[in-house]
Amino acid sequence: MIVSPTVRRDPPPHLQAMLRPAYLSKKLTSPIPTKDGGTLRTILEACEYMAAIGKERELRPHWQQVRELMLQEPDVAAVSWQVRFAVLKDAKLDLSKVPAK
Repeated sequence: MIVSPTVRRDPPPHLQAMLRPAYLSKKLTSPIPTKDGGTLRTILEACEYMAAIGKERELRPHWQQVRELMLQEPDVAAVSWQVRFAVLKDAKLDLSKVPAK
């Protein structure tokens, strides 16, 4: 069972210990709606989502790239793009809720 990313949980312990709370609270460049029933708005919510998707999905190369990128604490745009790409690659991006540009 996948837990909705809107449910408050601590980020995975290995990320929680390595990432600053100020970084975790940063907002993504735009919300990322998922077919799993949530919307990712912050780096913390992206971490929570990764913890909730299950080991099999979390170990996929595109999620590993997200994890490695987060550990570098780059600008939010880079993380936002990589998280959106990973959700899309898993066919979990809810395109019906993505605003048209």
